[in-house]
Amino acid sequence: MKLDLIVRSDGLLEAGTDESLAILKMINAGSKLSCEAVDSSKRTGQQNKALHVFLAQLADTLNDSGFTQMKVLKHDAEIPWTTTTAKENLWKPLQEAMINRLSTTEASKADYSAIHFVLSQHLASTLGVTVPAWPSR
Repeated sequence: MKLDLIVRSDGLLEAGTDESLAILKMINAGSKLSCEAVDSSKRTGQQNKALHVFLAQLADTLNDSGFTQMKVLKHDAEIPWTTTTAKENLWKPLQEAMINRLSTTEASKADYSAIHFVLSQHLASTLGVTVPAWPSR
């Protein structure tokens, strides 16, 4: 079983999360605990999942609004949007321009909100498309 646990800089567990409580119960019951340190300033696994949910919803929204990639990116063929093309042709170029990082693995937690906001504003003003809200659990 894999559970995520946040340990604050003062050495205390992040309070109130269901996973923290589950881990404490396991430790109290005599279970062994294996830890992996990760840089919490980078995007989380949950943010990565949310990014791909958002990109899939964005692709559907653009397709449903009649905006193929040709109409948005000025190509010569009518190409429907997919999660991958939304990521490669919309998200990543904007991310690179905003934070000078091309890989989504290099974006911080705060970067995701800022990029989503700018992308939403851009598509609303240029195409009149209201993009999906950022996914939550």
